[in-house]
Amino acid sequence: MGGYFPLPVRRDERVSVQSLKTFTRPRCGLIKGGVCMNGKQRFIQKQNITVVFLAKFGFSTRNIICTLLNVSTTSQKYFFDTLISQGLVEVKRIPAVKHDLLILTQDGLRLAEIVDPGMKVKAIRKYSLPYLIHTYSIQSFIARNIDLIKEWRSEAEMADMHFHRRPDLLYHAEDFTAALEIELNRKSADRVYYNYQQHIQDWQKGRFTFVDYRLADENMLNFYKGLHDKESWPLYKLEGVKLRAVDQYDPSAAKRAGLFNFRINQPYSL
Repeated sequence: MGGYFPLPVRRDERVSVQSLKTFTRPRCGLIKGGVCMNGKQRFIQKQNITVVFLAKFGFSTRNIICTLLNVSTTSQKYFFDTLISQGLVEVKRIPAVKHDLLILTQDGLRLAEIVDPGMKVKAIRKYSLPYLIHTYSIQSFIARNIDLIKEWRSEAEMADMHFHRRPDLLYHAEDFTAALEIELNRKSADRVYYNYQQHIQDWQKGRFTFVDYRLADENMLNFYKGLHDKESWPLYKLEGVKLRAVDQYDPSAAKRAGLFNFRINQPYSL
């Protein structure tokens, strides 16, 4: 495909943050640092944020992107129509779930790589309903908390960081770094304990301050927290695809540090 970008990214036009990793929602025509923007600059800022976000996750929705940009969905028809007509974004229909999503074209991907050089691009081969809801729940978490989040890494960006257990998202706030785990379905007790153990190993390496568990409902929260609160945990070893209990583990150090945080987070609704 052609490399034509109707709105080119020049060094003097780049927004004050070059990617979503340090993006602060613009308000009243201002970017971070209080620099005023004209309409074209504002459009480019929104465009750059959108293409980078889509590149990092592979897809998203108008609603989530509008929340991220702190604008109403009803006011952004021109913005999305322009991205589509310029050949940067296209609408993909998922018949099985009767749902439309936004994805990047090759030109859109090239623009994202200019805006955020060296980023990890997410390639999607299958769009199952559980995967869509889980990914949208992660995206929605970022969009709703972007004022708190100073920097973040998607799962694709953590691929070469060699986590014992790679979280759904690694995000940095002013005073802490958290590993986000969004759970839509309750895992078995042995799997939960095994994941706790994996997170503890990553925490001991200084990867994050705590694990931010977001559970789908109160029953799931009580189950995960109940396992956590036990004085001693079974220690599991993975053998092939099966877990085998091999010992007992004292989690008191992790508990004193407040390593695990449990909250309810309603799954994203299509």
